[in-house]
Amino acid sequence: MSRFLLLLLTITFSLLVFSQNAKKEIIATRCSNAPHIDGTLNQEVWQNLPLATDFIQYEPANGQPSTQKTEVKILFDDAAIYIGAVMYDNPDSILKYLSKRDEFLITDMLGIYIDPFNDAQNAFGFFVTSAGVQIDAKSTTFGEDFGWDAVWKSAVQIEDFGWVVEMEIPYSALRFPKTIAREWGLNMFRKINRHRETSTWNYVDISQDGFNQQAGILKGIENVESPVRLAFVPYTSAYLEK
Repeated sequence: MSRFLLLLLTITFSLLVFSQNAKKEIIATRCSNAPHIDGTLNQEVWQNLPLATDFIQYEPANGQPSTQKTEVKILFDDAAIYIGAVMYDNPDSILKYLSKRDEFLITDMLGIYIDPFNDAQNAFGFFVTSAGVQIDAKSTTFGEDFGWDAVWKSAVQIEDFGWVVEMEIPYSALRFPKTIAREWGLNMFRKINRHRETSTWNYVDISQDGFNQQAGILKGIENVESPVRLAFVPYTSAYLEK
């Protein structure tokens, strides 16, 4: 092998390693009119926004590009963060099974982890399956707690180019520092069940410990106040005496 070819391969490999280790960044855009959460991104508020894309496989081929294209956009206002995502795919191949809330089945899925402190200690996970089922969890250095439930909105649509998910995550579902950090930890993952494939937006090296430590960066969320973490869930009760 010539010295030039060896040098070229060395540079290519170094650039690949650097691109995987460098944290990705996405800027959230402030909106004056919140999107209507219906599973479509044809509203004007979703147009011409920065994209989080180029997902990388977590498994089975760690470090390789995802087999399907994913694009995610992020909006925010004084009340919530809004996620709009397109998972390109053959609609006939998308696995979608209904289940109970917080229950994983053999179904395709999009998930997002948000770390407002950006300290890799506590992140909040919000997942939506291709059947529209919500799953949420707290992620810490000790593992994930799926017993935690938040109040948030989501909607899914199956299209001829794949499937679309919209999320509205109110600040009341998150825990904030007293001073809002200018950079938040952020990662997203997509599960394509027929391929047994999980991919993440920011590369996660399976040979290293810690999922939250390998998150990317969310920028742009400014001039919002830490909310009162109080939410209301509809509840009915009945009593019958005979």
